[in-house]
Amino acid sequence: LIPIFLLPEVKLDKVEVKGLNSEMWKFVPPVVIFYLLAGFMYHTMEPVFRSAIVSMHVLAYVVTIVIAGALYDRIGRKITTILGLFLLGLSFALFPKYPIISAYVIQSSYAFLDIFSILIWVDLAYFGTEGKHYGIGTSILVTSILLGYWIMNIFELNPFDFGFVSLILLIASAIFIASTKEPMLSPEEYILRAGGAGRCS
Repeated sequence: LIPIFLLPEVKLDKVEVKGLNSEMWKFVPPVVIFYLLAGFMYHTMEPVFRSAIVSMHVLAYVVTIVIAGALYDRIGRKITTILGLFLLGLSFALFPKYPIISAYVIQSSYAFLDIFSILIWVDLAYFGTEGKHYGIGTSILVTSILLGYWIMNIFELNPFDFGFVSLILLIASAIFIASTKEPMLSPEEYILRAGGAGRCS
C-alpha cells in the first residue's frame, strides 16, 4: 500500500456529477455475450486445454493485449472488436480438434474483447460518473462469466450443440457491435465531456 500513499493527489477544479449515460445499455448485450462465451470456455474448453498440456497460452493474451490497445486508439472500437470476435469464432471452430491452437487463439481474442469491455464504459461516462459506469460494467462482465459457466453445468451440451450455440451468440454479438454507434470520441467531443459540458451527440 505504500506506493499508493506516495502517489500525488489529483485535484480537479470542477466535478460535475451527472446520471448514467443511457447509451451504455446498448453495449450491455454484446458484453454479456462475450462473457457468456468465456464461461463456456472455462467450463468446457479450459479442461481440454489443460489435458493437452497447454499451460502457457496466457502469454498470447499478455502480448496481444498491448497490440489490441494500440489498435483501439488507431483504428477505432468497432473494427478492432470485430477482429476480436473473428478470433473468438476461429478458436471455437478449431476446438476440440486442435486444442493447442484453439487455446492460443482464444487468449488472443479476449485480449481484444477485454479492452473493449472495459474501455467503453469510460468512453460513454459523463465527467464525474466514471466510477459508476466501471462498477456496472465490471458487474455485468463477471456475472456473465458465472452465468455461462452455470449454463454449461446444467445443460452439458454435446460438441455439436456447443459449437452451434456459440456460433449463434457470436453472430448476435457482431450484429450488436456493427449496428451501434461508434463509442470512440473525437478530440472535440472528449474535451467537452471531460469538462463536464454534458452529453455529446
